Amino acid sequence: MGGQLVWRGEALEQLRSEIRAAQAATSAPQFWGDDVGPGLVLVGDQGVYFMAHCDRGKMPEGGWPVAYAKGCHPKLDADFYDNKRAIWGGDDWAEFFPLDDVIGLLDPKIGEVVIKVSRTRFEILTREFK
Repeated sequence: MGGQLVWRGEALEQLRSEIRAAQAATSAPQFWGDDVGPGLVLVGDQGVYFMAHCDRGKMPEGGWPVAYAKGCHPKLDADFYDNKRAIWGGDDWAEFFPLDDVIGLLDPKIGEVVIKVSRTRFEILTREFK
């Protein structure tokens, strides 16, 4: 387990949409029993994706939008499961990111977001447009 998850282009715009949804929220459910407030959750199950962690009202038909990492979208990437397993591992789980840790990703100069994944931590890296 370990590697990098990448969001750029349309996936980065969807990630920003999820950040804005969390930013606009006034409340959020508990995360693993903790009161954490609005933020983002990085989820590994059917692929790997970010989604807003906040109270959004009634779930729309088809579920909430999410921002899949490059190569980890089950409808677009034939090898999504192998990619997820190599980077994330085989188990399904989720990691919470407080809004303060991700709000800077809204900066329009950022052209790519990378999450470095290791057995002990996640690290958010960004690359600016040139």
